[in-house]
Amino acid sequence: MKCEFCGNNLGLEDEVCPACGKANRFAAEHNRDMKKFKTRYDSTQKEVIENSRKFNKLTIRVTILAVMIALIAISILVASNSYQIQRYREEKIVEKNRDEYVKRLDELIEQRDYTAVNMYCSANRLSYSDYMKDYRIVCEISRTYWSFLEYTDYLFKDGSYMSDEEAVEHLADIATRIHKYKEPADYEKEHYYNEQTISYVDDLCAHVDVLVQGYFHISDEDMEHFWEISDARRKILMEEGLKNEE
Repeated sequence: MKCEFCGNNLGLEDEVCPACGKANRFAAEHNRDMKKFKTRYDSTQKEVIENSRKFNKLTIRVTILAVMIALIAISILVASNSYQIQRYREEKIVEKNRDEYVKRLDELIEQRDYTAVNMYCSANRLSYSDYMKDYRIVCEISRTYWSFLEYTDYLFKDGSYMSDEEAVEHLADIATRIHKYKEPADYEKEHYYNEQTISYVDDLCAHVDVLVQGYFHISDEDMEHFWEISDARRKILMEEGLKNEE
């Protein structure tokens, strides 16, 4: 640009003309604009940096939170599917070995070895297998009978943590549950009962009757109608028989 007074060449930032010494008003305006620009630039730069830091912190927090939520979701998914995965594996094993399981169970059933049936079913996860539906009731009632034996041990074992009244109550309830297998619902009778099952249930119930009568000294007369009376009356007879023996 040229000096407005003498026409000498000037730079935009020359405050005075080197030829005539006059002030260059354009330079002054330019410098003021540059100062304003620098001030705004510095302010904007500072704001951008601060916002960037805030954004980075927020991003980190959001990222961490998202990862934690994802891990929790995965854990829940794995936990919810773990049982199904385990059941699938167990079912494949039962399917593969079904003939062997059936042969051994038939032997134990024929022998009326109720405790062995329970242990065999439990060890091989047969109770609720779709491939062993014909043996479901056999497995269930044998497991219930095992519970009966456990509470019998509580009743007659010295130093048991359970009182006689509690043990008798549990035994009465369990024995009642065992006898209810003789009266299945129509659906159960259709899908889970067969000639072998019915015979096994009848024999196990008769076996439990012998144990109840022997343990609690129930008279033949009372025993004849023992499963027709109320639950409360059965418990009273068992408690009285135990006390009379003592």
